[in-house]
Amino acid sequence: MLAALTAGLVAPTPAATLRARGDFLLQAETFSTPVAGGLTLLRFFLQVPASGLTWETRGDSLFARVRLEWELHALGRSHAAESEHLTLSRSRSDGEGAQSLLIARERLLPAGEYRLELSCRDEGRKIGGLAGLFGRYPEVRLSERVPVRDFRAGATLGDPLTYSYRGEDSAPRVNPGGVYGLGEPWLELRSQFVPPAGALLDEERYFTLVLGIEDEHGEKRFERRGGWKYRNEIVPLHFRLPLAGLKPGSYHLQLLLQGEGLDAAAFRRSFHVLGGGEVADDVLAQSAIEAQLFLEGEAYEIWHTMPDAERVRAIRRFWLQQDPNPDTAENEIYEEFLHRYEIAQTRFTVFQPGALSDRGRVLIRYGEPDELRVEVMPENRMALINAVRKLHGKQEIEPGISPWSPNIGDGSEGAGEDPELLRDLSRIGLGNSPSFGNESEPFEVWTYELEGKPLLARYKLSLQGVGLKLIFVDRKGYGEYELAYRSEDFDF
Repeated sequence: MLAALTAGLVAPTPAATLRARGDFLLQAETFSTPVAGGLTLLRFFLQVPASGLTWETRGDSLFARVRLEWELHALGRSHAAESEHLTLSRSRSDGEGAQSLLIARERLLPAGEYRLELSCRDEGRKIGGLAGLFGRYPEVRLSERVPVRDFRAGATLGDPLTYSYRGEDSAPRVNPGGVYGLGEPWLELRSQFVPPAGALLDEERYFTLVLGIEDEHGEKRFERRGGWKYRNEIVPLHFRLPLAGLKPGSYHLQLLLQGEGLDAAAFRRSFHVLGGGEVADDVLAQSAIEAQLFLEGEAYEIWHTMPDAERVRAIRRFWLQQDPNPDTAENEIYEEFLHRYEIAQTRFTVFQPGALSDRGRVLIRYGEPDELRVEVMPENRMALINAVRKLHGKQEIEPGISPWSPNIGDGSEGAGEDPELLRDLSRIGLGNSPSFGNESEPFEVWTYELEGKPLLARYKLSLQGVGLKLIFVDRKGYGEYELAYRSEDFDF
């Protein structure tokens, strides 16, 4: 099974295909996508309102513990089953409004009728019971019929799925509920054209797709027509539709398929534009992270007091000011930031967004290190001492030999005769003795040639040495590495 937890927050959909029943709200939508071999890719998206879960505070982030169990049944037989423990996270700055978390799952299936049996349990608290005893976890359950479309006859479209953008230069992210807000300039619609069964390899044909947007009163607001060539292959369809000019309200996407040898087929999807200055939750969540990364002192305090819509506009203005070529459509600095941001979020997210961790901040500022040494299970506490000694061109020493001795027995100076080594040993937490507490603290040594690749001009360093060397230590043992040593002084 291909399974992915979509990061970030999305706005809840007003009308979902499936609705669970129980102690809190959970909504679901399903989509059928054609793939080769006569199978169908069934995608289902679960949306859990953040206000329905129990959140634990850890630093600047909130976390919820959820158990998700689901099964798909076909003809009385369980076709797929899954049980998962999930840790969901969000920023504390998101507030307690109507945000919801999106969980996406996919499964390749033969066409037919299925039943989705699902339970979702909030394991962060118990309810009921007597004096705190014999309580149960809040839970919702869903048991609904799920049709998986048959595309073998062809001459049709896969279920259209909507996507949204954080900004003009960002990659689209799935938005099954079709809820959009301020700061999202585009709506992307994706589908697939499935040619009629028996189309000949050497016979080229054409189909036309008419795409339109109507408001809730039936007034046409947008229309586009396009034609495509095809033989017997599935044709992917991507459309980017501008949201500018649409007032808050509900709208309908209309897709009309026409062509020689094809029966006219119409497809309809709804989407919604938020009003009253509301901002889509994923846009606001990333803007909050960007503000913590790049705004300092009074600028950040002022930003934090702004209304949501103005916060997003302020961050957009910040990136426009960084654009090295403002006369072009691309903003190379912002594109590079997004690349580094996605790496940091993927690699370093533990109890807070990876981009806000020490390693994430450094990676975003200076790029990937030119040399990386990772010690996940060091044999003893001397491994970290020797890592610092090597940065000073010193020989490694064996456990049990004090690094503070003027003569450590191997021909090199001890820390007592090298004030710079003494300073750096103190920087990583030694104080006046070589004690690290846990003897097997994991650590990483990052080495940059010269000053690395600073994202912004203000991050450029006037180096005292030939490069930048950093040591990160996992002092608490749960993967949240702290910057314990830096060979050059810089604001962090």
